[in-house]
Amino acid sequence: MIKCPDCGSENPDEATFCRICGENLSSVKTIEDTKSDNQEVVKYCVKCGYGIKDKSTDVCPKCGAKQTVKSTKYCENCGAKIDINAEICPKCGVRVMYKPANNKSTILAAVLSFFIPGLGQIYDGKIGRGISFFIAICILYVLYFLIFPAIIAFILWIYCIYDAYNIAKNINLGIE
Repeated sequence: MIKCPDCGSENPDEATFCRICGENLSSVKTIEDTKSDNQEVVKYCVKCGYGIKDKSTDVCPKCGAKQTVKSTKYCENCGAKIDINAEICPKCGVRVMYKPANNKSTILAAVLSFFIPGLGQIYDGKIGRGISFFIAICILYVLYFLIFPAIIAFILWIYCIYDAYNIAKNINLGIE
């Protein structure tokens, strides 16, 4: 294992970049190379990289992070198997995107905005934006006797549907 000189996290021997901070590890020796025979083998915190001497402990004494059994995920760029807590792929150095657990339905967001303008944005968690769309479209439709506001309201309504869909898509990608 290679210990990152910047953040102290433990990385696989084949890693060229730190899985937490992205530091280049090509010139760093492995932990096994630097250990002396009389030193006690320690594990490292999955969050901060602090050396923990007691292997049976479940909590890091420095940052308080739980030391649970590591799960794995795969890098979206190179496909390498990486630790579930990794923020940066140790093989290719690409930041691993966060995927939220509460995905939003893009279709539902668009359909809600189709029937009631702004409701899709409210479903996506953008309450002020949704209310603004609703009020603006209502005002423009009240002025329907003037042709120009009705056309603007229709275009704004179509944009509202598209916007609700896009917000839900970005939430699912972890961008918003």
